[in-house]
Amino acid sequence: MWNLSSLVIKTVDMRVVKRVQRLLAGGLRAAPAALVLACSLALVAPAADAQTKKEAAPPDFSGGYGSIATSAEITVIALGDRIWFTYDDSGPEGGSWACILTTEGKRTTAHTYTLNGQVDITLSFRGGVLKIKNKGRVEDCGVSWTGFNEEYKRTQGLRDCQLSAARSWFLDVKREKTKSYVVSEDRVKVVVGDRKGNLDAVLARFDGPSRSTVGLLKYADLHCPKR
Repeated sequence: MWNLSSLVIKTVDMRVVKRVQRLLAGGLRAAPAALVLACSLALVAPAADAQTKKEAAPPDFSGGYGSIATSAEITVIALGDRIWFTYDDSGPEGGSWACILTTEGKRTTAHTYTLNGQVDITLSFRGGVLKIKNKGRVEDCGVSWTGFNEEYKRTQGLRDCQLSAARSWFLDVKREKTKSYVVSEDRVKVVVGDRKGNLDAVLARFDGPSRSTVGLLKYADLHCPKR
């Protein structure tokens, strides 16, 4: 709730305050209270609007994405200006090729991210649709891989899972242990796809009281409710 008196003192130029005081001393003491309130609100509104815009959180595109044209599953978790991305696909019925990618990147516009690492791509999100622009070769997927589809639709959001193991360490995009971990009964936000059998870990976000952490967690360490 806005505190009008403190807000006026903090946001109005002191020169304006002194000018109003002189006017009141000069005979405007009988001015209607409504007029004084209206002037105060007019002065306060721009500051309140500016603060609202400053504190507005960026859009959160976290979730799972897929396409009816391909069996590929994509999971995304965003945190601030960073984003983590996994891609899981393989040939028909687990055929001659498999493409499992994990990488991270940063926000470049309100709806666009640039990712570099195992794969160099640009992600753009609009109206629940993810578009991927490949900026180079994806050698880890083999010559038979058909490439990224033009667009993928959002299929699920984040799920609230609980850690069932005594402790589980977050893994980075190279699947190496980091210094961050969660302990028994901690709750994490996770994207779990139908193809999780191809991955020994899933993207997860832990929102603690003072900081949040994103990375891969072993799926076997989590208890997740069924969709």
